Amino acid sequence: MPHSRRRIALPAMTPGTGRSVVVHRFGRAGARPKAYLQAAIHANELPGAMALHHLMPMLAAADRARRIRGEIVVVPTVNPIGQAQLVGSNHLGRYDFLGRDNFNRNWLDLSGAVAERVARRGCRMVIGLEGSRIRTDVEAALTFHELETAGCRDKGEDPGWAWLKHRYAVSYRMSPMFRDGAFVDAYLLARFFRDARPSAALAARETA
Repeated sequence: MPHSRRRIALPAMTPGTGRSVVVHRFGRAGARPKAYLQAAIHANELPGAMALHHLMPMLAAADRARRIRGEIVVVPTVNPIGQAQLVGSNHLGRYDFLGRDNFNRNWLDLSGAVAERVARRGCRMVIGLEGSRIRTDVEAALTFHELETAGCRDKGEDPGWAWLKHRYAVSYRMSPMFRDGAFVDAYLLARFFRDARPSAALAARETA
C-alpha cells in the first residue's frame, strides 16, 4: 500500500470554523507489526512534530521500496485545538480553555475495550520488583495473586531474564550519551491490578 493521507474532520467549536487531524499511513493496511506515532498533544511542544516531519519522507521512501514489513500510522500534530491557542505572541497549547483540563491528562478510559481485545489474543507481561529479598517476596506474592485472580498464567522467570538482557536492543540508533549513562530512558504504564483483565503471561521477578 503506498503512503496514504486521510483528513479527519472534527466538530467545529463555533460557526464558520473547522478543525481536522491528518493521519498518514505507510506499509500494508492491517499488517503486523504495527506502530503508531503521534506528536504535539501539548501543542506548544514541537520537537516530536519536527522529528516526525523529517521522518515521514524517509518512511515514504521506504514504503515505495517495499521495505516496511508491517504498518506505520503517523499523526504529526494530534491537537489542532491547542495549535490555535495563540495569545499575543505566546503559543499556549497545554490546557483546554473551556474545561481547563490538561490535554495530556484528560483521556477517555479505553482500558476495558483494550483489555477485552488483549484477553482474546493474549499478551506477555513482565513483572520486575526491586529492593530487599523480604520486600520483593512479599510484593511478588501480592502481585502474582492479583494477576492470577485476573486470569493470568505464570510462565516462570525465563521471559523476564530475556527482557532484562535485551531491553536496550532497540531498532533505532541510540545516542552515545545513552551508552555513557548520561540519561536513563523508561516508559511506564501504570494501571491498578484490579483493572487488569487480559490473559497475560506472568514473567519474572527481580530480587536484590
